[in-house]
Amino acid sequence: MRDIKFRGLSKDDEWIYGDLVHQAFDGILVHEVGIKKHGNYPVFVIPETVGQFTGLTDANGVEIYEGDIIKIGSTNDIPDYGVVKFIAPCFLIESESNGVEPFFSDDDEDKIWFEVCGNIHQNPELITGDLK
Repeated sequence: MRDIKFRGLSKDDEWIYGDLVHQAFDGILVHEVGIKKHGNYPVFVIPETVGQFTGLTDANGVEIYEGDIIKIGSTNDIPDYGVVKFIAPCFLIESESNGVEPFFSDDDEDKIWFEVCGNIHQNPELITGDLK
């Protein structure tokens, strides 16, 4: 079973990790979300930056989240860059050269590796064209 967790960028430009919390005030749902940090209180984050953990880590052990920009490669291939997206019901990688592909599991026999290079919110210069 994989961890179900999220991250979001705070207004102080800090990644906050934890449970997703939707806040409602006076019966009106606001378009901000909170993510629990260091205890049981929500920290408000920028809604567009919220991404779910894929359950996978990259070649360096870094957790891979929706919205990450990853370098895709293997020992025989020239690396490609893609964006991790969630399109129900699964996580996918969208790249300029390969289009949309399913996300491979950690135990995939193809031994394709991933390396997180950044994310679409803080490093948009790493991607081009339709991937933005």
